[in-house]
Order: sequence, then C-alpha cells, then structure tokens
Amino acid sequence: YNKCPICSGRKVVVGQNDLITTHPELAKEWHPTNNGSLTPKDVSSRSNKKVWWLSPEDVSWECQVRLRVKGRVCPLLLKVKF
Repeated sequence: YNKCPICSGRKVVVGQNDLITTHPELAKEWHPTNNGSLTPKDVSSRSNKKVWWLSPEDVSWECQVRLRVKGRVCPLLLKVKF
C-alpha cells in the first residue's frame, strides 16, 4: 500500500498525476458535457469515480476512470461490428 497521496492517486496534482497528463489519448474520450464541471485534470488514473465517456463512434457511456485505464471499453460497442 502506497502512503503517498499523490502516488496513490488520492490527491491529484495537475501536470503530474491527472488523467490528461498520464493518459492524454483516453482523456480525449471524456464526455464534454455529461460530467458537469469535472474535467480530466480533476481525477487521477486510479480514481474509482464513475464518469461519462464519449466513444469515437459518438456513444455516451459511464465507467470508472481506473477501469478505462485498464482497458475497459463501451459494452455497446463490443456488440457492434464496424
């Protein structure tokens, strides 16, 4: 267990451990309106917070940040063959 609040993701430092810094490609899928004032700069890659994402195919869906970092994709898109 990591006691450092920054390394563990409990404290977000913009430019160091925020999602847009650590995972910029994933941050591009952050839903532009459904998350209110919350932005990718407000969460770390280890966050359990559920947020809204917008897939490249324009599908909105909700998922925890940490699960997206681990590779989770929209369940609807898994059923559709493009």
